[in-house]
Amino acid sequence: MQDMDMEERLGIKISDDAVDDIVITISKDSMRIDVVENKFYLHGDARANYKDMEVQAGTIIFDQASGIVSAASEKDTAGKVVSVQNFKQGTEQFSFDELNYNFKSKRAIVRNAKSQYGEGFVHSEQVKRNPDESIYGYRNVYTTCDLDTPHFGIRANRIKVIPGRIIASGPANLEFESIPTPLYLPFGLFPINQKQSSGFILPSYTHGAAQGIRPAGRRVLFLPSMNIWALQ
Repeated sequence: MQDMDMEERLGIKISDDAVDDIVITISKDSMRIDVVENKFYLHGDARANYKDMEVQAGTIIFDQASGIVSAASEKDTAGKVVSVQNFKQGTEQFSFDELNYNFKSKRAIVRNAKSQYGEGFVHSEQVKRNPDESIYGYRNVYTTCDLDTPHFGIRANRIKVIPGRIIASGPANLEFESIPTPLYLPFGLFPINQKQSSGFILPSYTHGAAQGIRPAGRRVLFLPSMNIWALQ
């Protein structure tokens, strides 16, 4: 019935393989519909809802034919970001600069994402989100500092997050004020705290004159080889 009403009101033909729920769109400034290309353009505090998922951004473009929503920040004349970008689905939530989400495949590519896991945060230059909610991250920093530019963290080029289970990382390095320390992890597995909905259990560190900086208390499992990054 919703599809029929939309076809009658807007003159847009709903394809047979379109997403099964109509996306609810809200925009503070403007909304434009391209009837020829079957696309919706929203500007200014734009929001797109699909089932339990919500995307908020300065600009949102929804391609009805492909089922892909593209969201990005809005900037003023000085190049300063003036909009809020946020993705929320169930208990998962993260901020971003750019997002492309396919409603049909449930896959997403995100740029400059900031995700929270328990009391920790993961900053990633690029994230691939899979239908099972597992995540591949590229150029990441994990930290408990809540600032957009954290004072400290563990930096790893590649990570994989399996929700509720574990974080797998490639080579990683502890850093302070973006300056690397001598502590280097070739490969590692970091169990996720099962007492919380999400969050990393990371090793603590001690410093001694003889041994320098070293892990203390918790164990880190090192893997000799692991291919965890695959966007293809």
